[in-house]
Amino acid sequence: MSLLAYACSGSANAQSPAPARDAGAYPNRPIRFVVAFPPGASTDIVARIVGAKLSESWGQNVVIENRSGAGGNIGTQTAARANPDGYTILMNSSAFVVNVSLYSKPGYTIADFAPVVQGPTTPNLISVNPAVKANTLKEVIAFAKAAPTSYGSSGTGTTPHLDAELIFKALAKIDITHVPYGPAQAVTAVIGNQVPIASTSMPPAVPHVKANRVRPIAVTTAKRSAILPDVPTVAESGFSGFNDHTWFSFFRARRHAVRDRCKTQWRDQSRDAIARCKRAAGCAVAGVRAQYVGTVRNGHQGRNRALCKDGEAKRRKGRLIQHPLNDVNAASPYNYGIP
Repeated sequence: MSLLAYACSGSANAQSPAPARDAGAYPNRPIRFVVAFPPGASTDIVARIVGAKLSESWGQNVVIENRSGAGGNIGTQTAARANPDGYTILMNSSAFVVNVSLYSKPGYTIADFAPVVQGPTTPNLISVNPAVKANTLKEVIAFAKAAPTSYGSSGTGTTPHLDAELIFKALAKIDITHVPYGPAQAVTAVIGNQVPIASTSMPPAVPHVKANRVRPIAVTTAKRSAILPDVPTVAESGFSGFNDHTWFSFFRARRHAVRDRCKTQWRDQSRDAIARCKRAAGCAVAGVRAQYVGTVRNGHQGRNRALCKDGEAKRRKGRLIQHPLNDVNAASPYNYGIP
């Protein structure tokens, strides 16, 4: 069974009989995962894998609630307004940090949440429809310069969107139209040639790459992916030092009464669940840390400062917020990954 099929099947919601628990133990009732992206997105896949494992361990339902829209803002707003009792957990990606810079009113602040555990990471992938006569990133850039064209992304404010803006608009100086989809929807659009180019996280694209329905061009991480070892990096393709990825993390609303028990249960039970995601079509285990360090310190807000001077993000100039832990790794002008 494929990873996506497993995640979306009944297996992903399977449970063991509930073990005997202290009435005051956490959790003693179902947990709700608010996923900020639609079904089939990388965030959704990771949430379902982790939820299935935690359900087995805790003997409690883990209910997946997809609240997509506005680049992840709708789901994040939903979680921020939920009862802060530790039973509503936000599952989000790098967009959690990016959106407070890109939107004037995202509907939440980083301070509204505390991290529960850091999830896996995945490269972002530039891909094209097989009909496009381009096999390298340089050839894709030449294709986009030759005539007006467009690309689809995982959504406004996602790291695949920002990577494409940086590569095509800021660096290659191409006037290319951005079409925001969801992650899986962007892959579907490039398969159907509604857009010739896509920039997405890897998990929803990999099955279609292996079935030759889309052609992979480059991954955004510093090293090639073990899942697609023949696909070069953006750095190898002419942008030396380029390094970025999408991370996934779990957050809770602050100030809830079961904070310490919630933190302990997640730390103890989530390691195996996070490790399962290593198989998730290119996800890597970034480590389990219930701290902002390594979870939101990725420099994406620093990158927005450059992007807001050019291209599609120009109208948002001046709306940037700096968090103390969002420092840019200055080793490379394109290195925005977690150190």
